[in-house]
Amino acid sequence: MKKLLFTGMLICGVSLSAETSNFNAAKKCVEAGDYKCAMQYGMKDLEKDLKAHPKESENIATDYNNIGFYATGLGEYNKALDYYAKALKIREKVSGKEDRDIAEIYNNMAFAYAGQKKYQQALESVSKALKIQEKILGKEDPAIAETYNNTAFIYFEQKKYQQARDYFTDALKIQKKVSRKANQDIAKTYNNIATIDAEQGKYQQALDYFAKALKIQEKVLGKKDPELAKTYNNIAGVYTEQRKYQQALDYFAKALKIQEKVLGKEHPATKNTLRGIEHIKKKMSSK
Repeated sequence: MKKLLFTGMLICGVSLSAETSNFNAAKKCVEAGDYKCAMQYGMKDLEKDLKAHPKESENIATDYNNIGFYATGLGEYNKALDYYAKALKIREKVSGKEDRDIAEIYNNMAFAYAGQKKYQQALESVSKALKIQEKILGKEDPAIAETYNNTAFIYFEQKKYQQARDYFTDALKIQKKVSRKANQDIAKTYNNIATIDAEQGKYQQALDYFAKALKIQEKVLGKKDPELAKTYNNIAGVYTEQRKYQQALDYFAKALKIQEKVLGKEHPATKNTLRGIEHIKKKMSSK
């Protein structure tokens, strides 16, 4: 099932908050999926901080990490890893080797390695992140759940679905335990588990998990958020695989209604949904 969006794991990793106007502008670029724009703002922050701070300061390390994150979004994995290495070197010198931000850098490095299909190195990076997090945060912190999710993604990329599902399930246990009420992180993990089930042809099980994700998203985000559109598209993908074309069309239509209103008709996500609708209509006309 290659049409599913796998909503929880699009560009995985984090940018570290820099609390600057350039960082906030870059964040908006990332939300729009424009990593080239984000990179421009990240470089502006780096240029500014190199003039105002020592070369081995936390500010510079944060800038290097963020630029690495934007480079990963652009698919420039070697460049990303170079910047992450610079960030890591500074953070270890300033904060020692057991620091929360260092764990985040290792997590980010893992996705650059995964982008290169260097899965063993990716797993080694998330393992280093997890070791730090468990020592300084304990074993039931939300950050641990994020690293489990990241590990699951790496196994998913290798089509090792059972290992991926196990890590997503472990992440879900932590998320449910630490959160007093359902939230978007839990919804994303439900989406990810559903995607794995769909990949394995367990369609009803997948639909059950997508329904759980959708219920949370409608409550937490409202009924007009683009995240709901992603889940609608995922559900449409399952119905397509089952050749239940009318149900698929109905869910694609729900996604499109949100996307056209919130994202606009020219947004890549909107166009992707339109392609899904066209595909279904061709299937229905050929029956």
